[in-house]
This record gives sequence, C-alpha cells and structure tokens, in this order.
Amino acid sequence: MKLNLELTKKGRSKIIEAMLKNNFSQGDFLKSFYHFILLMLGLGFAILFSIIVIPPFLKNPDLISAFGAGFVNPYSTGYSFDTIFCWMILTTWILYEAKTKNIQKGWICILLGIMPGVATGFALYLWIRSRQMESD
Repeated sequence: MKLNLELTKKGRSKIIEAMLKNNFSQGDFLKSFYHFILLMLGLGFAILFSIIVIPPFLKNPDLISAFGAGFVNPYSTGYSFDTIFCWMILTTWILYEAKTKNIQKGWICILLGIMPGVATGFALYLWIRSRQMESD
C-alpha cells in the first residue's frame, strides 16, 4: 500500500517526500512510528521516575517506607493498587505468550515492571512482541 496523502507539493515535508521517492509504505511508517513511540514513552517514564523518586530515596533509603508512601491516602492507594494489578496482568500476559507464542525475553519486562515501573515494562514488552511477531 503506497502512502496516499492529499497534500499539495508545497505542503509536504521532506520526510514524506523521501518516503514517497523510496516507495516507503504506510505500513512501514506506522510500524516504525509505533516502535518509536513505545520506546520514547517507556524511556520517558523511566527518566521521570529516576528524577522524581531516586533523590528522595537516596536521602532516606528505607524501601518499606518508600513503598508505603504510595498508600498515604485513599487516592494514592487506588493508584498504587491499579499499578500493582496492571503489573500482575502484564506478568500473566507475558508468561502466557512465552508459552503459546514463544515470545522471548519477556522476563526482562516483568523486572522492569517492578523497577522503574509498569509503563516501562509494558512499553518494552509491546516493542519486543511486535518485533518477534514480525519475524515469524
């Protein structure tokens, strides 16, 4: 499928022009864009987590208190439980697909789901899964 854009020649970006010249399909572009967004979101969360959480943790390296801080009021408790259950669902999915679809290296995403967080583990898993399913 060729990239079909109804833009005037003047309005096209250089990237789109290069894609059209090289017969870069819309599917290839979407796949690359999808992988790029997944990696940026996963890395973005990891960076934000590091900036926000690591400095106070270094001042008071008490892991139990740090974990408990996520449960200081009903709102943060709800968000914390949401995150914990999302991690458990992601872990279940990864383990299931390791057996049924032979998706490899998902265990890395399970660990990243714990630290720095589910956003990073989930984004990386979707990236790994997409790449492995493409090669099959």
